[in-house]
Amino acid sequence: MGFNFGQTCIRPDYTLVDADIAQKFVDKLKHYLGKFYSEGKDKSALGTAVNDFHHKRICNLLKDHGGHLCYGNENAPNDFNMKPAIVLNPLEDSPLMKEEIFGPILPVITYKTIDEAIKFINDRDKALVIYYFGPAFRNKTIEKIQKETSSGAFLTNDVIAHAANVKLGFGGVGASGYGRYHGKAGFDCMSNAKSIMYKPQLKLYPFNLVLPPYDTPKMNMVKTMFKYLDIT
Repeated sequence: MGFNFGQTCIRPDYTLVDADIAQKFVDKLKHYLGKFYSEGKDKSALGTAVNDFHHKRICNLLKDHGGHLCYGNENAPNDFNMKPAIVLNPLEDSPLMKEEIFGPILPVITYKTIDEAIKFINDRDKALVIYYFGPAFRNKTIEKIQKETSSGAFLTNDVIAHAANVKLGFGGVGASGYGRYHGKAGFDCMSNAKSIMYKPQLKLYPFNLVLPPYDTPKMNMVKTMFKYLDIT
């Protein structure tokens, strides 16, 4: 959320956290945000918005969100002194949850069951990437999320790192974008391949099945071929 002042298209728009550990998560996040950015005073590490318009837009996202500001400058909409911010359980129809943030604000949404978390994801536009933090191997929860959600990418225990791997195609699904880029995936996406098929000049059985008359034995053979052979 803090990298480049939160101005990356693959930064988390929100974080889903089990309600039982939400306070512990927020406390840890506050600790490391303070450590990384000197409580928001180290502007050189945090960066700045691309222009004044977007700086004010980001600050105004801290108005009328309906949640609890756990960390950050609650007066940012007035003094425009933007610092990293954490908002716990903002309203789903607030601008903070409706707009692409592109700033150092992280909404934290609590859930009670993994099915509730998956429903929250699926009720929104398909994501460019889903990040999962937890055991990465032999984890049925990861398998469940991968199977029951749709996103351009899925990454465990890190953010943004997948975009640096040129062997992984980068792209979205639906509202988050189409196509795959980077490495060979980008070459294939930007290429307009020509389909070529070489067929011998044979009119013998079974190649002549496509020719009339279509009697019963011939139709039975065609049906058998479509049923058992991959000829489509």
